[in-house]
Amino acid sequence: MIIKVFHTLQQSLFSLKEWLDWFLGINFYIRDNFGVFAQIVLCIFALYFVILLVTKLVKAILHLVFYIILPSFVLSLLASLFISYSFFNILPFFVCLMMGINLVRVLK
Repeated sequence: MIIKVFHTLQQSLFSLKEWLDWFLGINFYIRDNFGVFAQIVLCIFALYFVILLVTKLVKAILHLVFYIILPSFVLSLLASLFISYSFFNILPFFVCLMMGINLVRVLK
């Protein structure tokens, strides 16, 4: 298991290194052909793009946690107190229920 995780991490870092090498090459090309100000614009654009991706990812994760995971845990806990099913047996039902409710809410 640890070997698989290490292998996946190694592949991810290799892919990240390829992307950074590509960006570094583009950065040198723009500096050589268009000047320092174009290089600054490229760096600002890249920073804006990274910040945009990170904020969208954080927003999606918080939406998932606060609208699906936490309510399904609370509903499963309450249901397990009142019926004879265990918490872990009814948790998948409430996760699917909350996903369905949020899909209907978003598409409405």
